[in-house]
Amino acid sequence: MTLTSIANVSSFLRTPIDGTTTPSEAEVTEWIEEVSDEIEHITKQKFEENTVADLILPFDSDQTSTSASSFDKTGAYNLPAPRDEIFLPFESVLTLTKFEVNTVSDDSTPVWVEKTIGYGGDVVLDGNRITALSHNLVILAQKGSVRVSLTHGKATVPKFAQKLATRMTALSYLNSGISNDVTGGGGDIRVGDIQIGEPGKFSQDYIDSVEEWVNVKLGQLGTRVVRVI
Repeated sequence: MTLTSIANVSSFLRTPIDGTTTPSEAEVTEWIEEVSDEIEHITKQKFEENTVADLILPFDSDQTSTSASSFDKTGAYNLPAPRDEIFLPFESVLTLTKFEVNTVSDDSTPVWVEKTIGYGGDVVLDGNRITALSHNLVILAQKGSVRVSLTHGKATVPKFAQKLATRMTALSYLNSGISNDVTGGGGDIRVGDIQIGEPGKFSQDYIDSVEEWVNVKLGQLGTRVVRVI
């Protein structure tokens, strides 16, 4: 998932970026991917909508909250009471598209039976938990008890993540130009094939201010040492 775009970086720098410029559109695209990965690693979040199909979950005490009177882990009787829960291994679950239970024991080929989702049905999605609604929902205590399909993550990239990714990419662009291909004379600055008619637009003070902003924001997300080159 990329958290920003060529258009956003170009707009922030007020400089065209395409296949003929230096740095090129391909290079900037790579930097966008790198900073997007870094931000997601730091925040431990995925800023995109991800689809998960046929995820198998065990129905046991580590991943469920069940009524003691209705759940004995032997399979002899397992009738979840309303409000019993199955926890999903994702922080931000957007939709639950399928919920199935295995009706045979672990040593047999699974037989999946689909249950209804939503109020008035068997289960409902509640945050990152599946809550039982029906007294007749039989789930065996075994390794492969429940199978779900869902989406999780973010439906849209949050503004803070997009802004941070844009500036981190811009910083890579500026550092690349300063170290590799900046020439100047008179009232103009040239970065590769780009002629900039504003003296000092990409001055060291400007670059330092962008880097300071990036480091402050990354520091707020939980990291202290950041160098984006």
